Amino acid sequence: MSLVTADRQRTLELVRRVSLASRGDISPAVFLDRVCDAVSEAFELSRVTAVQFHSEAEEVSDLAEERPGPRPIAETPLLAQH
Repeated sequence: MSLVTADRQRTLELVRRVSLASRGDISPAVFLDRVCDAVSEAFELSRVTAVQFHSEAEEVSDLAEERPGPRPIAETPLLAQH
């Protein structure tokens, strides 16, 4: 199997899992937790977090964490501009 085929299959499986994650009477937070789990497993990442950007305050809030709360963008290296 070629790498391109494997990536397509992994992507299709991720789309399927994200679709299934929305089933049932669940809260947006539970849905985002399920999506983060699916992305983490699909791309073999140790951690995935969904965040919301607040442009006026230049802060981000974790949406799929147990303890959400805003923090300065400067403390989030992947989101800060260099």
